[in-house]
Amino acid sequence: MIELTGSRSRPVHRPPAQDDPRRRRPDISKAHQLMAWSPRTPLEQGLARTIAHFEQLLRDQELRALAVNGVQG
Repeated sequence: MIELTGSRSRPVHRPPAQDDPRRRRPDISKAHQLMAWSPRTPLEQGLARTIAHFEQLLRDQELRALAVNGVQG
C-alpha cells in the first residue's frame, strides 16, 4: 500500500485485537460453485482503483469545504 500510494509512512506493528480474525482470506468457493463467479481483477489493479476512488472522495470533500468555508488565507 505504501508503494502504491507513494506514501512516506512507515509500518507500525501492534498486537492484534482480541477479536481480530487470524485468517483474512475469505473463502469464495461457494460463490464460484453456485454462480460460477471468480474475481477477474488482479489484486494490484483492484488496490489501485480503490486508492484512486478514495483520493477522489478526499478531493471532493476538500472542494466542498472550500465552497462552504471560503478560501482561508
